[in-house]
Amino acid sequence: MAIKNELNDPHNVLENWDSNSIDPCSWRMITCNLDGSVSVLLLQNNAISDQIATAIGSIEKLQTLDLSNNNFSGEIPNSLGGLKNLNYFLYFNKWCLVFLREGYYVEKTFKQTAEILKQRGMGLESQLDSLEVIIKDLQAETMFFGQTIAEAAVHF
Repeated sequence: MAIKNELNDPHNVLENWDSNSIDPCSWRMITCNLDGSVSVLLLQNNAISDQIATAIGSIEKLQTLDLSNNNFSGEIPNSLGGLKNLNYFLYFNKWCLVFLREGYYVEKTFKQTAEILKQRGMGLESQLDSLEVIIKDLQAETMFFGQTIAEAAVHF
């Protein structure tokens, strides 16, 4: 409930998150492990706003978190760095950050990502080297597609 209370939910998609319900596994956008612990939280595409709820960091067995395509503001909370079981984190807003086990992609949150990786105990030097390669590949792809679109526009 702390997560729901920290968010602005204009479309009321979290309406069935009920404090009287003992079992959050029955709530919309939540999936649980066999032991009843929350493993997946999918809040994407719901126009949810305010800052990312720091309470998400208290979901110890969370493995998948998708916050993409909402209207969050502020920074990614450091509390997410403590999620040792998090294998997949997707967030597109002002920033773009994806964790896939040991790999990640980042566009504008280099400092925040470095801090989260540090908290997770990952080797930053090897991660940063990989990041540079990924960014260069993405820049090359962007240039290619930009040129292809420009050429296609000439023919129409």
